[in-house]
Amino acid sequence: MESKRSSAPPRYRRYPLQRMSRPGLATVLLVALLHALAWHCLLPAWQGEDEPWHFELCELVSRGHVPRGGHEVELATWTREPHALGEVLRRFPGLERDEAAELQREIAASMHCARWPERVDFAPYIAAPASYAGYAPGYSAATQPPLAYLAGGAWLAGFDPHTLEARLCVLRGLSLVWFLVTCLAVCEAARAWFRDDRVALAAGLTAALLPFHARQAAIVTNDALATALGALACWSAARVQRGAPFGWSFASLVACVAAALWTKTTSAALLVLLPLAPLLRTEAAPQLRRRGALLGALCAAALATGAWFAWRSYHSPALPASFATASERLATGARASSWSELWSTLVGRTGWNTRGFAPWVERALLAVPLVLALGLARFAYLDPRSRGVLALCTALVAAQALLVALRGVGSARYALPMLAPLACLCVLGARGLRAESGQRRWIALLAAYALAFGVLVLWRSQWLELGT
Repeated sequence: MESKRSSAPPRYRRYPLQRMSRPGLATVLLVALLHALAWHCLLPAWQGEDEPWHFELCELVSRGHVPRGGHEVELATWTREPHALGEVLRRFPGLERDEAAELQREIAASMHCARWPERVDFAPYIAAPASYAGYAPGYSAATQPPLAYLAGGAWLAGFDPHTLEARLCVLRGLSLVWFLVTCLAVCEAARAWFRDDRVALAAGLTAALLPFHARQAAIVTNDALATALGALACWSAARVQRGAPFGWSFASLVACVAAALWTKTTSAALLVLLPLAPLLRTEAAPQLRRRGALLGALCAAALATGAWFAWRSYHSPALPASFATASERLATGARASSWSELWSTLVGRTGWNTRGFAPWVERALLAVPLVLALGLARFAYLDPRSRGVLALCTALVAAQALLVALRGVGSARYALPMLAPLACLCVLGARGLRAESGQRRWIALLAAYALAFGVLVLWRSQWLELGT
């Protein structure tokens, strides 16, 4: 009897998604772990941007204090106390002033012992700091969304080391965990998008070897969790796009985007994934794609509205106070100096972004993205089937770049939520130049660059030049 062909509607067709091979994942994990541990060994205490402030909030949460919306603080407090202390008291309504001030004094003393002013070029030297407000006036992390600090506080409470420096190391260990999760998620996102283990392996190794990303594994920062959630969101979006069961994959996408918005404001560009992933879904009828895109747009609007009101309650400086302020920020972000700073931090810097390669080296390295762009164009020409995914990755990176410009501050860590599509574009650009040999050479060059940065920038500027 002749078998009948399946006539199931597009709703029930499933694309045979495959995971990355275990040896490939193990390779990425090993390389990422070794690179991260090298950073842990070489990076002195408090050398991540805003690390003292991020540590402070995690420490307060580990003591049982819960960050809430912006609590009203008397005007006399703002005129009497340092800015950083006033922000913390506003964010933690039940926190006693003496406890908060004592913690800031302990952190300042630890920064002084770690020779922080000698390792950061803009830092003033203070003989006996009473608070870290003297080192960087106006800095505070108390206006940031709370998820990273809730996770960090719970992690710290589970270990409960005694000294301040040991507690800092424990919290840096959590950043290492987020770094490994990011590298694995980048692998899986590339595998789902391009259905090629070699591309996935190279993308994961790219994420593991980039110095500006590996630095996040060795500092206390909410960027580490935001980057991990961004990579997980891209993986979920790739699964939605490639025909995985819609319910679970779309729910995981919404959850990752929501968690990212509750972690850092620079994750806002992830909202574009919610309508785009269902709209580009393979093996689905046009009507179902339109319905999915509408659902994604509604979810994005709801999350954006909730995030806006939450960020306002935290007094987040990321939200412009007026249209004029937004226009001024955009004009600042569009300047050549802002993009130059973005490129410098993307190449890699340390010492709160004050120390890196010589300017002529950074300018010479501009040839790398230009060559990769040519290779990417050639790859798109030779492989028409990949053009849709390439366009999506390019659009995601462009959306994140626009968000960085809207902040008015050029810093590579603000681009990290879109690390997965960025890594894919780099790998395929190298592959477009010389097929698989170009891909292998890209990883080899990136590994050599990571080693050179660790020796010539990190070790030299943070240890050798200080005579230690």
